[in-house]
Amino acid sequence: MADLIRETYSSASMAPTQLLQVAVKGDVIVPDRKPDAEKILQTSVRYLPEDAALDHKKIRIQGQLEFTVLYLSQEELPQMQSLSALLPVEEELNLDGIVEEDDRIRFQVAYNPENVRSTLLNGRKLNLSALLEMEVKITKYQDTAVVMDVKGEENLVLRRLRKPIRRLIGDKEERLIVRESTAIRDGSPNIQEILWYDASIRSRNSRLLEDKVQVKGEIAISVLYQTENGVQFMDYTTDFAGLIDVMGAKEGMEVSLQMEIIKGTVQTAADGDGEERMLQMEMIVACRVRVCEEEERELVVDAYDTKQEVRLDRPLRAMQQLIYHAPLKADLVEALDIPENMPMALQVFYTTARPKVDDVLIEDGRLQIEGVLYVTVFCLTADDRSPVISFTQPVPFQKTETISGIKPEQMVEIIPYLEMVRSELQNEKQLNLRATLILETSVISETQQPVVTEMIMKEGEREELPSMVLCYLLPGESDWDVGKRYKVRPEEMERMGDQAMILMK
Repeated sequence: MADLIRETYSSASMAPTQLLQVAVKGDVIVPDRKPDAEKILQTSVRYLPEDAALDHKKIRIQGQLEFTVLYLSQEELPQMQSLSALLPVEEELNLDGIVEEDDRIRFQVAYNPENVRSTLLNGRKLNLSALLEMEVKITKYQDTAVVMDVKGEENLVLRRLRKPIRRLIGDKEERLIVRESTAIRDGSPNIQEILWYDASIRSRNSRLLEDKVQVKGEIAISVLYQTENGVQFMDYTTDFAGLIDVMGAKEGMEVSLQMEIIKGTVQTAADGDGEERMLQMEMIVACRVRVCEEEERELVVDAYDTKQEVRLDRPLRAMQQLIYHAPLKADLVEALDIPENMPMALQVFYTTARPKVDDVLIEDGRLQIEGVLYVTVFCLTADDRSPVISFTQPVPFQKTETISGIKPEQMVEIIPYLEMVRSELQNEKQLNLRATLILETSVISETQQPVVTEMIMKEGEREELPSMVLCYLLPGESDWDVGKRYKVRPEEMERMGDQAMILMK
């Protein structure tokens, strides 16, 4: 009885990205403990995910948009104030035409708030609105048990072919909780209230261990806070690390890493003397690692038996090969104009940026990546009516790389992240921006190829060969095809040679 030796390999294929835009708006009342608002200075938004679940061919998304509004109060001595508001988000994304009912898939949603607006209706009421863009990436998984060898059939003849096989070892996501406490600078007044903060991941790296992936990163935190002497600003960084279990992972395999802060808080705390001089940070970082292995293996591609009939199941399956995997660096230098309607800037408090890839082109062996870096800058001014200004400007970027073997039909995955960004005043109305963007790039060739997944032997009568056989090799045929047609083992064909067979080409 035939004993089929199988190995299972998993492939991960990307479906076309889907985009959904949702308008979120609502009115917000200034809390009773806060003074009336006279002028809105700045509004920032972050998305707080609560749930994202797959229901048949629909993704149900629930979360909140957190608005942080800085405003100037209606007082004899106006002060900068801050208020936060949460607006709910509940949407469905239809996946018809992208996935089938029996597909094993994983989805990932990137949330980008855009067109943020805040309008002061009166001293106690604001209208907030934003357009939330949701970019959904679908990964389809397929497991295939491939016949690698057959034992127990001495009359069976196997045809093998060496092929590169790219296998998915693991695709895991873990959430790391990062906590850190730090004191404000010596000589600075005590903290009265945190007005605004921003946190982003800058550097990141991964290291493969036995059945694990070690991930490391750095969180850059910037805090704007109120003191008895006015507004103060502080920024600092903190490192974090974690281990993610990926069974089968080992050194030398290919790994891709994505990191994102999905929730966070920054609060004040008392130091050892009981004074409010400490900042306590807690961030939840979602880390996703995908580990793949590629090696050349001998696959069974055909078979016949000299005494039995052999039936092969050879369905089409996605076969992948890695063409390119590397981080591409893009350095940006740009002059940014401060909007005309804003006061003159005295000092840059803070600069952050969010990268977005808009288009990927493959032409003449070159990969061209185009996108936009959305840069936000906070500045201190000399105007008591607008002590702080902020503005966001899009800065386009482009990166071109020549890659051997790249073709337009291949799959390309780009994971962009910011490594460094800073800006400095050139004059009161213009800044010089410098940024370094890392584009983690993977190019994968995927073709549908027949693979042997089943082999069934059935007894049958063998026809005796005559003393001479006249064979005509059709275009594309080989000696293997002749042996299979007449159920002759390769070594018998070699032994008979020209005395028994006449091959005419």
